[in-house]
Amino acid sequence: MPARLQNLPLFPLHVVLYPGGTLPLRIFESRYRQMLADCLGGDRIFGVCLIRRGEEVGESAEPCKIGTTAEILQVQPLGEHRFYLLAIGQERFRIRGITRQQPYMVGEVELLPEPAASASALERIPEFRQQLERYIRLLAELLDQEAGELSLPEDPVRVVYLAASLLQVSLAEKQALLELLSTDERLERAERHLHRLIEKAIALCERRRQGVATPFDAHKALRRYSPN
Repeated sequence: MPARLQNLPLFPLHVVLYPGGTLPLRIFESRYRQMLADCLGGDRIFGVCLIRRGEEVGESAEPCKIGTTAEILQVQPLGEHRFYLLAIGQERFRIRGITRQQPYMVGEVELLPEPAASASALERIPEFRQQLERYIRLLAELLDQEAGELSLPEDPVRVVYLAASLLQVSLAEKQALLELLSTDERLERAERHLHRLIEKAIALCERRRQGVATPFDAHKALRRYSPN
């Protein structure tokens, strides 16, 4: 199958976006206001890449080669040339080359295929979904919230991506999960993390019940969860 190549506006961030994940952004730099206007005048798609070197604001940062396309769902003006933007992750891509740096970065990218999960992976998905739901409920408890009725994705590929987005791991590890070639590999790696983090969350919930403060950032993890 020939590579699917296209030019894509790129937004390097200190965030790893997965397919199906939501991304809230505040747009204030002139280059990204221009990018936003161009996207809204076209297909509403831009690319999100984890920053390898550099910062989000100021000089152009060096992005990681693998990122995720994001579709703009909502734009809200905030006044003083600022905007709130909500986007959702769509497809992974690989940057083949940077074709433009100004006023914002544009890259030639190859959209990456998403292989279906194998039969053996599909057999493990029901248990994985149960463990993910348990993890979400533990995070909610750490926030003094009720998780309520959860609606996890039916698609095995998407439920593994959801788990990856909720894991309390480093950005480097989140990027490594994004870059894995198959759902099977991603599931195996996510299972190991989930098992460890559930044990940690159980212990932290118990400490919290005893009145001991915890540094565990449950809110940061939970805000990546979107039931839709």
